Amino acid sequence: MIEARDLRKEYGDFVAVEGSTFSVDRGEVFGVIGPNGAGKTTTLKMLAGLLEPTDGTAEIAGLDTETTDAPSESRDGSDGRTGAHSEADGDDDAE
Repeated sequence: MIEARDLRKEYGDFVAVEGSTFSVDRGEVFGVIGPNGAGKTTTLKMLAGLLEPTDGTAEIAGLDTETTDAPSESRDGSDGRTGAHSEADGDDDAE
């Protein structure tokens, strides 16, 4: 089960997500829709543990995403490299 309770994310004076509450049961199909800037990506990043909520809680399978370590070394899915490639991406290696 996925559960969001009163999720809120603020960036200074700007409120990106305010009071988002929902749950998704096992096997349920769930969509997040809304206009640009509505907070969809921010909400999903909080659920994934990539962003810390200003307030509220997010749980996946009963585990708090804020206090539970991700199963891999990187919580954002990256391998630690910067940019699109670990090697030079074009002219940088040209001699």
